[in-house]
Amino acid sequence: MKRIEEKKFMKMVKQIGVTIDSRYPKSAELAFEEDSGISRFWKIPEEARRIPYFVDTILAAFDPWESMYVWKHMGSWFRSIKGEKLNDDVQALIYLGIGITENNADILKFTRNELAELVTLTFNQLVFGWHVGDDLYIIPDHGHQMVKTDHHDVVHVSFRDQPSMRKYIHAMQDHRFELPKDLPDWTFKRPIG
Repeated sequence: MKRIEEKKFMKMVKQIGVTIDSRYPKSAELAFEEDSGISRFWKIPEEARRIPYFVDTILAAFDPWESMYVWKHMGSWFRSIKGEKLNDDVQALIYLGIGITENNADILKFTRNELAELVTLTFNQLVFGWHVGDDLYIIPDHGHQMVKTDHHDVVHVSFRDQPSMRKYIHAMQDHRFELPKDLPDWTFKRPIG
């Protein structure tokens, strides 16, 4: 796992056509430059033991990738074990186990052979994420698709085109992860495209 400074990361993703969404400039939301607006979401499995398999399926359904960037777009990674909040201490231990050894807001780059660490980090955010500061962007090196974990207990996937989206949906369905029929709650923004 490598760390990348945010400025360098923003230059890198711009090269693959990803930028800050002009509709939400203060929220640091990412979008494709061509603003295809094609996205879908999947609910996180209720059984915690299925979540790593869910995350692995999400990553495997991408077009083939060599590395993956993870951006905690409104927060930083922390490792302090303070003994004040048990959930924070558990997360800090998970971060340490993955190799995050300091408090920072750097973007993390994982290679294919670090898949277990990437799945563990995403699992952590899906289980413990309860507000926008816990949401992550996960972007493969090719930038054909991207994922955003969401504190609404869902995962969003954005696509550049309809054929890519349909192929991805079928890959998820093949592993019994169906698109939901209902929105998670009244504050949720319905996907477009």
